[in-house]
Amino acid sequence: DPPEKGKQLKVVLDYVSDPLVKGGTSVDELGIIQTSAGNSKDQDLSENRPVAWVDGPPIYAYELLDRYGKNLSSAQEKMSPAQYQQLRADLIRRDLRAKIEQKILVLAMKRNLDPDRLGQLDQILNGAFESEISRLKTKLNVETVIELQQELAKEGTNLDRLREEFKQQRMAMEYLGSKLEAKRKITRPEMIAYYKEHQQ
Repeated sequence: DPPEKGKQLKVVLDYVSDPLVKGGTSVDELGIIQTSAGNSKDQDLSENRPVAWVDGPPIYAYELLDRYGKNLSSAQEKMSPAQYQQLRADLIRRDLRAKIEQKILVLAMKRNLDPDRLGQLDQILNGAFESEISRLKTKLNVETVIELQQELAKEGTNLDRLREEFKQQRMAMEYLGSKLEAKRKITRPEMIAYYKEHQQ
């Protein structure tokens, strides 16, 4: 089960804990308690499987694999089932750290906004995603949302997933942008320092 939300941010990792967690439990430079919740020998890596929890909410496998949709489909045709599963696990392991950091920034953003402002931000991001839908229609050479959904399904994703990822990315960027000087290069130590300052 995912951890209960507490004062100290907890990241629970499942299936692909190594190398993020060594020896079961650790505290990294973000002040995050990391614990392994799963069995690394478990080969059930369906797209809806949680691979980590960040202070409660899960990160699902599809959040890390959707971007590789076409390439994974091509690879699956050429690989054995075991090789294909290993490829998926390797991609998750490679990208999980960045996804966790994104989730941390989104949590920090949400904790700094009251419910009304958070609702307004959600409306703004939903509106911004409409432009992304238009861009996707052009890219995939379709005219309707239904046709777009059909094309996205071929790539192993859908509009709801893309919308959520779009909003997560924008919220993380907005949080960093609100704390750092314009056009200044964002470094990882700066991200860590700002999160620690606002995590309570």
